[in-house]
Amino acid sequence: ASRALPVIAQEPNTLSAEEKAAGFRLLFDGTTASDWRGYRQKTLPSGWTVTDGTLGLTAGSGEPSSGDIVTKEEYGNFELRLQWRIAKDGNSGIMYRVSEEYPAPYESGPEMQVLDNDGHADGKNPATSAGSNYALHAPPSDVTRPVGLWNRARLVVQGKRVEHWLNGRKLLE
Repeated sequence: ASRALPVIAQEPNTLSAEEKAAGFRLLFDGTTASDWRGYRQKTLPSGWTVTDGTLGLTAGSGEPSSGDIVTKEEYGNFELRLQWRIAKDGNSGIMYRVSEEYPAPYESGPEMQVLDNDGHADGKNPATSAGSNYALHAPPSDVTRPVGLWNRARLVVQGKRVEHWLNGRKLLE
């Protein structure tokens, strides 16, 4: 099914004048992952690479927990804006408010699911589909773009209030 989406005019890995004025901080400049490290690690795991302005996990890196990265700085209330794309059958997520006192981030923080809804089994259940608050709250509809294309995600986390946005649509509150 074809999905009409707004065009993204802003250059990747930049902040607009409005975002700068609002206090946004660039967490990835397209050339270095210096604001990131592995979960419960001091450095970025070798499975993660910066290539052509993107930060990504190398397929088949085989490293234990190579998929789990966190920002070096901690944030309380925040708005996170990013673009993601996923490989065929891919499964990932954006976890927030995690605590490193646990062996894995999913033990302490909720997750905005990042998924190939058409290719991965979790896509068959709305509660575990892309954009969901994984296994807790389902989005009202699938607004993902096809595998290989970029999706715009936005997380607004203010106290107990959380919003999941995907491709310009608020999915959850």
